[in-house]
Amino acid sequence: MSKDRKLRLSYTLLNLWDRGDVQGAVDTYLHLDKPMNQAVIEGREIHEQIAEYIDKHNCFPEWLFKYDLITPETEKEVIVSYNDLFDLKCYMDCYDMGTETLFEFKTGVSDSLNYTRTWQLPLYFLIGELASLPIKSGILVHHNQHTKTTDYTVMHNNKETKDLARNIIDSIGPEIRDYFLQEGLI
Repeated sequence: MSKDRKLRLSYTLLNLWDRGDVQGAVDTYLHLDKPMNQAVIEGREIHEQIAEYIDKHNCFPEWLFKYDLITPETEKEVIVSYNDLFDLKCYMDCYDMGTETLFEFKTGVSDSLNYTRTWQLPLYFLIGELASLPIKSGILVHHNQHTKTTDYTVMHNNKETKDLARNIIDSIGPEIRDYFLQEGLI
């Protein structure tokens, strides 16, 4: 394959690579099905319920989260060019243009604060900026399906968060690209 071909990076791909899961990164890039455990199955089902509810009612389910949405769009796919080597892609669980807020949904036992320590929201802020999509803040909404409790954490979009995303892309991305080129994956 061509050395000129761009690699499309996502949070999942970058995160798997950074954790040392090379095969997981390859499988993700090639869209190969992976076995799912019960927690992942439950999380996907809850995520679908939330998205369907928002699409139908223009608001969050009462059991999840109280927040006034204006123009919500669930499963918003955004792909942008980062540079000559990389495109960036994300699926925003819910983006509300009216409030310029991005929402990410998580399930399980880890609380929302744990998830906001990742680079997912910073990467999505950067993608939003490159796509001229206004995002003031991201709200990570966590629902523990076992205890039926919800918590959330707000992260504000600022230069530092986007600089973090750029640093991750610029430090991990070339290593992934070199490997994928060497293996003939791009």
